[in-house]
Amino acid sequence: METKTGTIHLTRDGIQELIPHRDDALLIDNAAVDPETNTATSIWTAIGVLGHYPDMPLTPGHITDEALALLCGVLYKQCHPDTQGKPVLFSKEMRYWRPITPGQTVTLNAKYVGLGRGGAVLIFDVKATILVNGREKDAVIGTISACIVSA
Repeated sequence: METKTGTIHLTRDGIQELIPHRDDALLIDNAAVDPETNTATSIWTAIGVLGHYPDMPLTPGHITDEALALLCGVLYKQCHPDTQGKPVLFSKEMRYWRPITPGQTVTLNAKYVGLGRGGAVLIFDVKATILVNGREKDAVIGTISACIVSA
């Protein structure tokens, strides 16, 4: 874990200290967390699923959603280390603007917005961007809600 001007840079090992995902379920292997702004960013190489649009491979939206949800978990646990239990995704509202293809570099962004539903729900604004003709474009924008469950 490396810190530069308030931003905490995590590798795969640092991420595994914060969330329970391992092996193929751990879709992200880096994260930059800024506790001052409650934001996190990860550079992710999109993956594919054999047989998902075989003539034009696309990364399934739910996989991008999961990568964003993992980043939300890392962000929350890094900024709130005393929290007992683990953040678990239970709701998402996503809009898909552009297709993401396997092997494409995707910038994942998450911002912890705060608590909802009487303080029982963690709310995050999320976005995934890709390069299109050399310009960064939104591919996915949405909101992820999670709750903390005991281990």
